[in-house]
Amino acid sequence: MEKQSGSVQKCRAAFFCIFANVLFNLLVLHLPALPGSAKSHWRRMPKPALIQAARKGDRRAQKELFAYCYDLLMGVCMRYEKDEYQARAMLNMAFLKILKNLHKYSLESPFDAWARRIAVNTLIDSYRKQRREHEKVMYVDFSDGANQHLAGVDYNEVEQTLSREAVEQMLQQLPETARRGFNLYVMEGYKHAEIAALLGFTESTSRWHLGVARKQLKAMLQRAMAEEQVIVRTLKSTL
Repeated sequence: MEKQSGSVQKCRAAFFCIFANVLFNLLVLHLPALPGSAKSHWRRMPKPALIQAARKGDRRAQKELFAYCYDLLMGVCMRYEKDEYQARAMLNMAFLKILKNLHKYSLESPFDAWARRIAVNTLIDSYRKQRREHEKVMYVDFSDGANQHLAGVDYNEVEQTLSREAVEQMLQQLPETARRGFNLYVMEGYKHAEIAALLGFTESTSRWHLGVARKQLKAMLQRAMAEEQVIVRTLKSTL
């Protein structure tokens, strides 16, 4: 029992060490994307025959293509929406647009990247339509260097990957505009000028929302690590 408790303690401590390093690298060192976003490069591309059949309206082919796209699109939608129900609704809408635009897809291009961009554009369009006055966030128009105080920490590179689900849970707790801006900048690689044009505010406001997201995510991580320390101390006291 003592050995088992020690093993559990070591595993939990190792996990949070990896978790902390990867997330801080993401927040502080401005990495372009999470390791999970690179998974599409290792997915087997849909066969050209399947895409051609789906273009012609073959329902069986369209169903097979939907199954292929599901995990990719759901991962994108869950990062932008607060609950699974809304994410599924946006996934369905994005897939309908994929089917509608299949004739524009070039078989020589990476299908995942093309489908992902359609999903992101669908989410942005939905956000624009649903914006209301009470959802607007008050902000200060910071200069370009406003968020540099967040970038003063140096961390070792971490080779291990962070689970997509752990990050999604944190992202869903962010304010809506900060969450969308963070996703576009970090996950999708958009520049502040592009984000400003897409979401309807200035570049400096985009930088401010990114700073808000980073600050809140770091606070969430610190709370999680503090809670873990309490658990570890409790485990030690029972040995």
